[in-house]
Amino acid sequence: MDKNLNDGIKVEAKVSKDIIDNLSTDIVQKYDQKFSKIEKNGLSFYSTLTVLACLTAMFLPNSRFESYLNEKFVTFVEFNSRELLGQSAKLSPKIKVLVKDDSTVSYIGKPFLSTTDWADLLEFIGKHKPKVIYIDKIFPFIDPNSEEVVKRIEKIGIPIYVGASIHRQKISTRHNLDMSDNIYQPQNYLDKSIEDGEVRSFLKWSKLFARKDSQHIYSRHSDYGNIFESANISYFSQRYIHPLVNVKVNDDDYALLPHLGIVGANQISVYPDRILVNGNDIGISNQKVLINYVNPEKILTQAKPIQNILSRIQEEKETRTYTSYNEFLKPGDSVFIVPSFFTGATDFKPTPYGDQFGALIPMSVLNSSIGGGWIKEVNSPFYLFGVIIITSLAAAILLPLFAWAFLTIFNLFIIAIGIYAFSYHDLAMPWLMSSILSILVGALTLAFKSKSEILKNKVVEEMKFETETIAQEKLLFEQNQRVLLKEKKEASIIASAFSPDPIPAWGSVKISGFHRCFDAASGDWFCFEKSTDGNYLHHIMCDITGHGVQAALIVSTCKAVLNTLKLNDPNIINRKDFSVKYLEMLNNILYDQGRSNHMTTFLAVTIEPAADKIHYLSCAHPPPILHRKHSDLHRPMILRMRHDPLGFLPSVKAKILTVDFHEGDKLVIYTDGIPINENFRVYKQFLESNPDNWSELPRALYKFIWSHIETKYGRAADDDVSLMIMERTEVKNLTCELPIDKNSVRKSS
Repeated sequence: MDKNLNDGIKVEAKVSKDIIDNLSTDIVQKYDQKFSKIEKNGLSFYSTLTVLACLTAMFLPNSRFESYLNEKFVTFVEFNSRELLGQSAKLSPKIKVLVKDDSTVSYIGKPFLSTTDWADLLEFIGKHKPKVIYIDKIFPFIDPNSEEVVKRIEKIGIPIYVGASIHRQKISTRHNLDMSDNIYQPQNYLDKSIEDGEVRSFLKWSKLFARKDSQHIYSRHSDYGNIFESANISYFSQRYIHPLVNVKVNDDDYALLPHLGIVGANQISVYPDRILVNGNDIGISNQKVLINYVNPEKILTQAKPIQNILSRIQEEKETRTYTSYNEFLKPGDSVFIVPSFFTGATDFKPTPYGDQFGALIPMSVLNSSIGGGWIKEVNSPFYLFGVIIITSLAAAILLPLFAWAFLTIFNLFIIAIGIYAFSYHDLAMPWLMSSILSILVGALTLAFKSKSEILKNKVVEEMKFETETIAQEKLLFEQNQRVLLKEKKEASIIASAFSPDPIPAWGSVKISGFHRCFDAASGDWFCFEKSTDGNYLHHIMCDITGHGVQAALIVSTCKAVLNTLKLNDPNIINRKDFSVKYLEMLNNILYDQGRSNHMTTFLAVTIEPAADKIHYLSCAHPPPILHRKHSDLHRPMILRMRHDPLGFLPSVKAKILTVDFHEGDKLVIYTDGIPINENFRVYKQFLESNPDNWSELPRALYKFIWSHIETKYGRAADDDVSLMIMERTEVKNLTCELPIDKNSVRKSS
């Protein structure tokens, strides 16, 4: 016995050392998987963030958020940066500005010019043969008895454009602007590429024009007749104006209301996708165009007070001689009159240069119409897509320090390119929105990357700790052999104390059994329990995970739990669900002790002779095999059931299944020490070679199967084995031919 015991210790010691030697490879594989998972999570996050940022960028152009940023910040930075670089728009010398300032009001002694005063002023300007006259004013009222004055202005023969105002609400005291005038007819603006039959459809669906209702557009008083032409002087925002407003006159007719700044152009041509003013593309986008502001200081240095002209007119009246103003007014000029430039009358508008006189906006648009200095706007989301993708890739690939440096330089570059393009090429790019998206995507990417690095460092520390632990185990391995030998001896003592039950004599069931331990501490354990009334015959079989001390401890736990269960409830064995109660209690204790490290398979068979039934449940145990008396040996019934082993999960929900068990039927119960499942064909060969008494030869069945395995695969038996063959019979008080007790266990070892 000692020799066998020592041999068993050496075998287990060899297996343990092989496992330890191979752990380094397992560790690499395990931690490679962890690193791979972190990398995959990172890639998934970067991809998702980039896609979400690109989807967001699709809706940002022309959004309220972008408009707010442009109005409050971008416009101010762009125009003032351009001013500092000396690239601001110059006022065309063809534009002559006349203002009714405080000196003019003091000269005439009243805040407003009468109709006669306007006639005098316009006649004097007309003598200098300007191309067109603009008046930043709406003429809603007219002086009484001014027919003669209107005729005087009519004789000037120069186009005079005044303002029109678009209102949301109807003004009861005002007359609507007559949109049937020739100046508002779409045919004057639409290019020939738009055929006559398509005009109404084009006006209805085109995105080039803002849309308004004609009943809320007001301008000059009707008594002025046709001496003035009205143009829109409203503006869309601090940054944009609508160059042409599409006015729906009725269900069939449309009119186009031009802006005061472009109405006097030589040619306004509307194409399906663009608008040209004097041959220059104005860069219209989503019904609006950017205002190319002229610095108001430059305008004021070139502006002249109306007083200069009024004093010359007065001198003419007194001397009856013509006094020209050729040093200021030239033939072909565009004269822009600002009639409310004196203190308390000027309407101030927010501009990039602060709050400035409202006429600055149509005057700046007029300057673009004459000089062609239109600002084009880049509002395609593809520009933003490129910024997002570059940022995401750089932040994901570069080291954090280099990534932050790149992010800073890249955003400064975006801003610099935006200012440069605006200042030198009249191109407005979404540099602020690009920078915001770049910083946001970059920061989120780097934050997640930092988190991933922390996780990686944690995994590295875990790997170092586990590697160091294994190294220490290797160093201590030889020292622990003596301790292992001592534990083996103790395990053999425990195993002897908790060896499997001997096979009982159940009158209606004949049992043949074979049990063999692989070493001193068996990993197989079974018991037999009979109800006091004989109605239930219980058999429990467990195959413990592992060998040695751990197996001995789990075997002792199985036995102890059984005794405790019967002590607490002596009638438990009189119940059909005895095995369920035992299973639940045993699983709880094994899980509490080992947390998935102390496990065992579990098979419970309850025979109910009076009902000719077998009630069974199985947890990861090889399935029992049922042979019917009158059935072919080649067609047994395999009683399969799938549950996790005991001790693996905190709780196990198992249910009992029932099959018939009549006289002459046989039930084969076994552990995986005899691999019947894997060698079922060999099992059937044994049954055919012993058709009559095979149920009485469990030891012979074990040797037959293992002989085949050794011959074919060269593998010897290396596990505990327990094999029970139960035969249903009506013979009473049969005793077992192969009683199993502690002595037989040790001899079989």
